[in-house]
Amino acid sequence: MVDGVVAGISVATSAVLFLAGPGKLTAPTALASALTTTVPYLRPGQARTAARLVGVVESCVAVLLATGSRPHLTGTALAALGLAVLVLSVVAGARGLTVPCGCFSAVDATDHRTLGPRTAAYGAGFVAVGALHGLATSTGPADLRLTAALTLALACLLATHAAQLRPLLLQGLGRGQ
Repeated sequence: MVDGVVAGISVATSAVLFLAGPGKLTAPTALASALTTTVPYLRPGQARTAARLVGVVESCVAVLLATGSRPHLTGTALAALGLAVLVLSVVAGARGLTVPCGCFSAVDATDHRTLGPRTAAYGAGFVAVGALHGLATSTGPADLRLTAALTLALACLLATHAAQLRPLLLQGLGRGQ
């Protein structure tokens, strides 16, 4: 039963990443612009490279999730990707920025392609699925330590930024302003 649930969640997450990743490879401008706005020390060339790299990572993780290959690497990469999306969304929200990014626009047309509550929710979801993937495929103490470290990192992030995250997550769930 647990294997079936994990497989279903993995396939759904893989589909989201299959839709999101290639767009950043062919049209990285929106995410690159969001990166330079949110992380001002990045130069445009660096941001464009980073946006394409995100597309590569999303595409690779999608393939790994779909095939079930390298489950611990997959879970770790997915959690790291989710943490990056979550942090970028929280930083933009904390600064009061409405930043077009093109994130998940192929998946969720209501997102209006901006960093914000829905993007933060996707990031948190990726972290949770990455941790779940790690737990479900754990074969020994080292695997459990890695999963525990990822879960602790998310818990620390949530605890540290709970005041900023709460309104963003409530908006993402349709309960905010």
